[in-house]
Amino acid sequence: MKDKQTKALAGNGQRLTALETVIEKNLKGFYEVGRALLEIRESCLYQKTHDTFEEYCRDRWDMGRDYAYKIISSSQVVKNLDVYNCIQKPTSESQARPLTRLPESLQQDAWQKAVDTAPGGKITARHVQKVVAETIGKEMVKQKSAVKKKIDKDMQISESFKKVLDSLWDEITRERYEDWQSTSKVAVMKHLNSMINILTMAKGGTHV
Repeated sequence: MKDKQTKALAGNGQRLTALETVIEKNLKGFYEVGRALLEIRESCLYQKTHDTFEEYCRDRWDMGRDYAYKIISSSQVVKNLDVYNCIQKPTSESQARPLTRLPESLQQDAWQKAVDTAPGGKITARHVQKVVAETIGKEMVKQKSAVKKKIDKDMQISESFKKVLDSLWDEITRERYEDWQSTSKVAVMKHLNSMINILTMAKGGTHV
């Protein structure tokens, strides 16, 4: 048993060394770095030297947690674009990062639009951000329209309550596409659950 464990640890150590070599050689090439970091995280290879992936990134690469995860997410975008056989792909992490705000099904269309409409053919992170924002806006309108139709069909909801639901949906959708940067998703779920508890209570204060 010990021999097997020793061999397994040795194998993990060799794989970790190989992946770290990729990172060292491609520290400016975000895709290769992101894929290597992803495997190190998912396979828990960092445990050879560190307790957590965050500690590993900080100590080994002087890389903060947020930046490491951004590189991983951006590299995943490029992988997703490979599935759609996009000829031109993001050449920097800053170009790919805005696309991480979109679901995989919308990333290809948004990126292709950014490529086709880039001023002077130069794709900048700012231009990709603009296209992503437009895509999110259109998607929000589409989803809001679908929800509004469902709400309007329910004749037992007052007009004032419909407006409240409409506004709540707008806020939740906006925060979702902004990756809950300004509002805690956990806090929202907590308050929504509190509302449900109130709704299921009888006038006397006991649950129905």
